[in-house]
Amino acid sequence: MIEKYGYNPDESKADTKNARKQAIEKRSLPTFERMMQGTKTSQLSHMEDIYNIKIGMGDLGYSPNFVNQTLLKNVDPYISTLYEKRDKLMKYKPKGWEKALEEINQKGMDAAAATRGYKSFTIMNPDGTTFKYGGNPLRSLDPFGEYEGKSLQESFPNKIKRTELSERQYFPDKQKREVFLENAMELHKAQQTGNLEEIKKINQDLFDLKFNDEKTFNEVDKKINELESVSDVSDDLLCTIGRSNKAKFYEKDRLKRALKADGGRIGFKKGHTPECIEAGKKKIEEGRIGPSELNAVEDSLKQSGKMTPAAQ
Repeated sequence: MIEKYGYNPDESKADTKNARKQAIEKRSLPTFERMMQGTKTSQLSHMEDIYNIKIGMGDLGYSPNFVNQTLLKNVDPYISTLYEKRDKLMKYKPKGWEKALEEINQKGMDAAAATRGYKSFTIMNPDGTTFKYGGNPLRSLDPFGEYEGKSLQESFPNKIKRTELSERQYFPDKQKREVFLENAMELHKAQQTGNLEEIKKINQDLFDLKFNDEKTFNEVDKKINELESVSDVSDDLLCTIGRSNKAKFYEKDRLKRALKADGGRIGFKKGHTPECIEAGKKKIEEGRIGPSELNAVEDSLKQSGKMTPAAQ
């Protein structure tokens, strides 16, 4: 990978973190991204390359952490390298540059296609015009294309007051704000695991294209199997398991707090929440099911009338 694509995946974490921070400051809105960051399991994700392309609302979505951090870890730097090569090509236009441009575009399209909507690539024509390939608008924060063609920096204020909720400053209209946040919450919830069948195919495609080695392939495959093993457990029971021996859950979740402040229509205080479902899944995956969890499940089933005499 290092020799073929011209980048080093083993670059120090400190350097990578610093470079990423600078890229977000230059091409996105840090305050907006912090507001929408999600949780450890379902993370805010860039469909476009933050190091070379200005980020718009449609370039942001959510993805499971193992997809973001493991499965796609070599796709981002590869696409970034293609953009950098293309910039040099368009600047100097050596002999045969048009054919070279076509090859870069095709490589970018192939990489984006292999991710099945998690990543996109901006195609450039010889005359300098561009259009986006890949990504998935319905998986983004702009499913209706309201902010299409605009970067975050063009769509929202660069500076906001610390004394007022960020959400209200970015979306002064209450109805618009609630619609946006509810859509974001649905996206966030759906990407706690993602479509596991689709992720299996992505894992295979990236392995076949030599983006990932066998170790990474097996790591992702193992995670998929773990998630499939708990997929038949209802959200209510997962939440019951997650809440046992727990007093508070993710109080700092920005989306949840914003909706609560607005009197939003998603009822997180009652019933199951994405956070307690996530906690229940983690306990099952790690085998941390003790008397407290079993008693909580038994009480829940009894109260709901789903505990049959045989089960009791």
